[in-house]
Amino acid sequence: MISHATSATTEQPTVCISQIRPVLTSSDSTVPEDVVATVLQALHNTLRADDQIHCLADGKFCLTLHNLKGANHAKLAAAKFHRLTQSLTDNRYAMHTGLASAQVLATYDPESLQQWADIACREAIQADHYGVVADTTLIDRYSQRLQLGDDLNQAMLQHDLVLFYQPQLDQEGCVSGFEGLVRWQKDQLLSPNSFVPDLKPAELYALSRYTARQLIRDLAAMQWLPALSLNLDPAVLDDALLQFILDELALWQVEPHRLTIEITEAGLVHNYDNTVALLAKARQHGILVAIDDFGTGYSSLQHFKQLPIDELKIDMVFVRNLMTDEHNQYLCRMMIDLAHRFDHHVVAEGVEDQWTADWLFANGCDLLQGYYFSPPLPKDCLAPLLNLQTDA
Repeated sequence: MISHATSATTEQPTVCISQIRPVLTSSDSTVPEDVVATVLQALHNTLRADDQIHCLADGKFCLTLHNLKGANHAKLAAAKFHRLTQSLTDNRYAMHTGLASAQVLATYDPESLQQWADIACREAIQADHYGVVADTTLIDRYSQRLQLGDDLNQAMLQHDLVLFYQPQLDQEGCVSGFEGLVRWQKDQLLSPNSFVPDLKPAELYALSRYTARQLIRDLAAMQWLPALSLNLDPAVLDDALLQFILDELALWQVEPHRLTIEITEAGLVHNYDNTVALLAKARQHGILVAIDDFGTGYSSLQHFKQLPIDELKIDMVFVRNLMTDEHNQYLCRMMIDLAHRFDHHVVAEGVEDQWTADWLFANGCDLLQGYYFSPPLPKDCLAPLLNLQTDA
């Protein structure tokens, strides 16, 4: 812990919470003791005589740095810790630091500084940045997140969260499936991008259970529906959540093949081993698996050939401006061919015009999804779409 002996009238300490993290997180993200010891010794040799360092659990350090010249000076210290860790571990590990400066926060209370440094450290890890300084903006955002969690819990109790469904069409213009997308009926209808990124892990887990239950109940209530897709964050996908989904399918007597679990490629990369094992287990029970936002997560081809998936979804960043961007055309053709060679279906997201739809179908894409065909719709509007015919 931080010493209380320092006089507030003579010093402006900066408290740092630093955590070592694997650059590529697998199912085991524990930092070996020898790595922690090596970095700790190097930090001891780097710090000034008056600075203090304490080793916490799970590869965390608490440092007290005295008389830094403002937030920029603190950031330079965090950058130095980051480079030092990388050099000592051959870039296998990185150090993320949260900084709470008495000068910035206008407080000398050690407990408060350590609390805000810890929160800033979590922000740095989430943003994959070497250092974040706690300031009034971070404090306000953190307070809003606390309120957001309370509001979300209340919304789930009052059923103010609903699922909208966006259709996926084949080349004949027939609806082959729908992607379920959560909406929050607050002052206005909110999309996930406006609140999901700010949720804490426990809140995201609760939201995932809520949406899974609702989607499965919709499948049970509307037997005429084709397959529905459920977006899940790999950060919350665990054995308990998968078992919850399997139990809900059994309870409502829904055939597992009518459910597709969508996992983003970026999320898969950062928790590869554990997520792949869970997806394989889901497929063993008959649930289909799709990789969402493909092309944006930097997964290797070595990983790709081992993925237990049925479907690949090309991210809209490659689909938009397809008419004028030859590089995107090449990348889309490559992804379609890659998926088909591994017997995966291909869905292109973000289709917004006829030319793009024609091009994607002509180049072998199996299903298209986007506002050109339909925005996400409430479940009461889905039945007419199953008779929809288009020129695409």
